[in-house]
Amino acid sequence: MINLVNFITEIDKLKRTYRYSTMDKSTHDSVADHSWKLALMAIVVAEKLNLDLDVLHAVKLALFHDLQEYVAGEIDSRLVKQGVVSKEEKFKLEEKALKELIDSFNDLGEDTYDLWKEFEGGKTMEARFVKALDKLEAISHLISVGDFKDLDYTATYADEAVKDFPELIHLLKEVKSVLKKKAEKVGKRWKSEYDLV
Repeated sequence: MINLVNFITEIDKLKRTYRYSTMDKSTHDSVADHSWKLALMAIVVAEKLNLDLDVLHAVKLALFHDLQEYVAGEIDSRLVKQGVVSKEEKFKLEEKALKELIDSFNDLGEDTYDLWKEFEGGKTMEARFVKALDKLEAISHLISVGDFKDLDYTATYADEAVKDFPELIHLLKEVKSVLKKKAEKVGKRWKSEYDLV
């Protein structure tokens, strides 16, 4: 029981671990905020699109996929794109942080590593679904807070992940349609290549 109490107390730190791209106070988004919304999206989207997948498993993937970030910090994909950190380095840093976390809680961490590895590998339908939703969640957050400063990156951020789960292509197109309207409203130029999926 003490292990369970320690775990519940420890993961509270996710509420105060801010996502890299939202460090500005006007766009603040914690890892816990992101994971909660992603889990909710997994339930609603799977139901509304009548997807044949294990929704409970998808929710677990959504809630556990970034658990290690309060230890490793959130390593934003922009840093990978800019060459500040490689994909391999990001993977190793996150894996090391997750193993440290699991070692701290013995039996509570048994399937945590497997869930993270499944998400990272994208081999199951649920993992590909949550990976695609993960990107869509990030775009929807930027839309909701009115952050259009890096439109080249944001507009195409989910494209590759959605290609791996094509059942979400229509949702991605609708998200892009909303992004386009809101960005153009504040004077941003929408490029035709943003529409390619």
